[in-house]
Amino acid sequence: MFARLYKLRTLKFAPKVIRDMEGEIRELAVSLIEGFRGKGRRELMAGFAVKFPITIFLRLVNLPLTDLDGLREWTEASVRAYDPERRERSQRMLFGYLESIIRDRQI
Repeated sequence: MFARLYKLRTLKFAPKVIRDMEGEIRELAVSLIEGFRGKGRRELMAGFAVKFPITIFLRLVNLPLTDLDGLREWTEASVRAYDPERRERSQRMLFGYLESIIRDRQI
């Protein structure tokens, strides 16, 4: 299992792969920045600092961008929620989502 994950990481996150995406990454950065121009620091965090890396990750692993908000919410709550039930529920949702993607891709 570790070898498969290592190979996937090596293939998907190799410097050449990232370099080949440079134009797309720049376009995304500009688009996100333009979207919150003049809205202040809080919008910078929500509109760029959170969305930018998640969007790049989704594109790298070929997941739908429409899943961004759910993934962001589950990820944040699974590590930052004060309520243990909410944290556990978010972890189950996140793992369930990832398991279904993995299962679908194995067929």
